[in-house]
Amino acid sequence: MTRSVLAVLARAVPGRLEEFRRWYDEVHIPELRSRYPEIVEVERHDVARPTVDGVPEADGAPPGPDSVAIYLVEGSASDLWSRMSTDRTLSTSKAFDYSSVRVICGSG
Repeated sequence: MTRSVLAVLARAVPGRLEEFRRWYDEVHIPELRSRYPEIVEVERHDVARPTVDGVPEADGAPPGPDSVAIYLVEGSASDLWSRMSTDRTLSTSKAFDYSSVRVICGSG
């Protein structure tokens, strides 16, 4: 079977970054791995915020992501995302800015 990659970029609610990181690493990823066996591997990484002359982000620029989670998937990453994004039984966190989610699906 073909493997593919799913990358999920997301941001924490302002002032709740540490809570976001803990929830993502300790609750969300284990829950996804137990529910979706086609996830072969997953890593979450913090994203460095861009700066302009040493100041985080330019005035008026929308904030970028705090995190990227990269999933190695057995099968279609797009199909997996379709199921994950509509699964209303997954745990949620008040520290997660769900409106910030951006997804990239790739195949090998």
